[in-house]
Amino acid sequence: MELFSQANQLYKEKNYESAIVLYDSIVKSGYSSAELFFNLGNAHYKLGHLAPAILNYERAKKLAPSDEDIDFNLRIANLRVVDRVEPLPELFFVRWVKNIVIRHSSDGWAKLALLLLWAAFLCAMLFLFASNILLKRTGVFAAILALLLALASAFTAYSQYNYQRTRDAAIVGVKNVYIKSAPDPQSTDLFMLREGVKVKLLEAEGEWQKIQLVDGKVGWMRKEGLEVI
Repeated sequence: MELFSQANQLYKEKNYESAIVLYDSIVKSGYSSAELFFNLGNAHYKLGHLAPAILNYERAKKLAPSDEDIDFNLRIANLRVVDRVEPLPELFFVRWVKNIVIRHSSDGWAKLALLLLWAAFLCAMLFLFASNILLKRTGVFAAILALLLALASAFTAYSQYNYQRTRDAAIVGVKNVYIKSAPDPQSTDLFMLREGVKVKLLEAEGEWQKIQLVDGKVGWMRKEGLEVI
């Protein structure tokens, strides 16, 4: 894409503001890729725009969850976030499954599922045409195992596909905001959040959005202060 190349050239020339304008125009056109969001995040980070940098790193990570460069830059940006929100502890098994699921993109899991289906087919051929009884048994058990793994990979690909398209998380985009106990400016202030914090989106009411932090805290804030990932 010519526009993308121009934006990258502007970035190399350290003309970050102009690069951001071009990157944003590409995003608004409907095109998306991990590289695009990663470069946009880098440009914002160079200018000290913390919330937009984290927002675009998060968008890039959704599309390329195993990319080490994206993960590294996101961690570096998060170190600059003032609020340190400690996540609730998870069971080891749950954390282990999540780590496996996010290891590859939906395309990666889908390709693995296809490879395993081919493996199941070949093992089934071994069962059908082998003359040795041991080879037949090996073929049938290997075919069943490959088929089960293919189904698991296909399910994981579907889960990743849905995850990449869900819009249930956001980044706080304002310098600081008081989180309210209800969708009412006169309601009680529960706590304050500063820019760059990632939140989960719950229910919405008018111009208000109910959010949840990774530590379980819940409250309301205006939608205008949030940038959806």
